[in-house]
Amino acid sequence: MQRPKQPIKRTTPLKKIIAAALSALLLFSLAGCEQKDWIKDGEYWPYPTQEKTFEKLFDLAEAGDIDGIYQVFSRTAQNENADLREKVGAFVQFAQEEMTSYEVDGSSRYHKDADHGMIVERREMYATLYTDNTTYRCRIIDVPRDSYVSDNVGFYSLILFPDSLREDYNNLGVHETGCYIVYQGGAFAEQPMDALLSFASAGDADGLYQMFSQPSQENADDLREQVDKMAAFLQQEMTSWDFDTWTTEQRTLFDMDVTMRHWLGTIHTDDQDFRCSIRDMLSDTGESLGIYSISVYPKELYLDYRMDGRDEPGAFLKILTIKPQEDDLKRLSRGETHTVRIVTSVEAEVTAAPALPSNNEIERVVLMQVDALTWEASFSELDYRMPYTITATTETESVSCNVTVPEVESDD
Repeated sequence: MQRPKQPIKRTTPLKKIIAAALSALLLFSLAGCEQKDWIKDGEYWPYPTQEKTFEKLFDLAEAGDIDGIYQVFSRTAQNENADLREKVGAFVQFAQEEMTSYEVDGSSRYHKDADHGMIVERREMYATLYTDNTTYRCRIIDVPRDSYVSDNVGFYSLILFPDSLREDYNNLGVHETGCYIVYQGGAFAEQPMDALLSFASAGDADGLYQMFSQPSQENADDLREQVDKMAAFLQQEMTSWDFDTWTTEQRTLFDMDVTMRHWLGTIHTDDQDFRCSIRDMLSDTGESLGIYSISVYPKELYLDYRMDGRDEPGAFLKILTIKPQEDDLKRLSRGETHTVRIVTSVEAEVTAAPALPSNNEIERVVLMQVDALTWEASFSELDYRMPYTITATTETESVSCNVTVPEVESDD
C-alpha cells in the first residue's frame, strides 16, 4: 500500500525569517558545545581532525600539563612503558624550550577494520616542528575505537625525530607503543662519539675497550677481539665523522634498571658512509656505568643492522655490501644473454637463487668472478622478469640484493 503524497510545504517570508533565526541559534549553540577535551568520563574522546588533535597536544605542552597528555595514552601503552610519564615530560620540555612553531601536514592516514560489527580504527597524524636549528617531524598514532580490546583505545604512540632522518626513523613507534624523542645536535651528545673516535683514530684499542661497562666486558662475546677489529678499521678507513642524533629509553640490563642512552653518527670513508651506533648505561642516580654496545655498519644497510647492540652487549662491525651495476640493467633482445656486474665491498663468495619459488633450474644463471670484488651474473632470455637474489658471504657476514632481468624486447 502506497503512502499518500504529502503536499509540498511552501515557506512564507515570515517563516523564512524565523527559520534563519533558529538556524543561527542552533549554530551558536553548537559552537558553545565545541569539544573541549579528549577525555570524557575517563575514556578517550578523539578530536575529529588532526589539526584539533595537535592544537590540543601543544596547548597542554605549553601549559606544562604532563598528566593531561599522559592520560590520553591507551591503558595498553601505559602498562607497556614504565617510563611513559617521564618521556611525556621530556616531550613537554622540548615543546616549551626548543619548539618555535609548528604546522600540521596534510599526510594523515586512517585505517578501519570491520568484521561482523567488530571495528578497529587507527589513525596516523603528522606535524612539522621548527626549532632555531632543526626541523622535526612529529607523529601521533591513535586508536579511536577497538571493539576487541578496549584498553587499546587512546594514543598508541607519540614520536618526534629530525625530519632530515625521516628514512631512518619513519617506522619508530609504528609497531611499539610509547613516547619516543630523537634529539639532534648538542655538545653533550657528541662526547661519547668524540671519545670513541679519538681512541680509534689513535689506534688505542685498549682505551676503547675500557669505555665498556664492567658487565659488558664480562658478558659480551669476544669483546676484546671485536674491539681490536673495530679500532683497526676506524684507524685505517675513517676520514671524518658527523654526529646525528641521540635518545634515551628505560631498560633492564644485567638485572639492573638503567637508562640507556643511544647516540647515532655517520663515519665517512673514501668509498662509503657507515652508521655508528653507541649505547651506554646510566644508573637510577644518573651515574655513568659505561658503554653497553658499539655498532658500525654500512649506512645503506640501516634497516638490516639498526638493532645490533640493542639487546646484546658488545662491539659489532659490519663492512660487507653488495651492489648490482644499474647500467647493466637494460632490456634483452631475443637470443641474447644478459650480464649484470655485481660488486662487493670486500672479497666474498657470491651465489644466485630465485627470489620466488620456481620449478626452473638455476643452472641458467652463470656466475663468474672477474676480480677480488667483482662478479658477473649471466642470465638467458628465459629469465626475463624473474627476480633473483644474489648473495655475498664471508666467514662472519652475509648480505643480499635482488636483480630482476629486464623483459625481452619484441622483434617488431
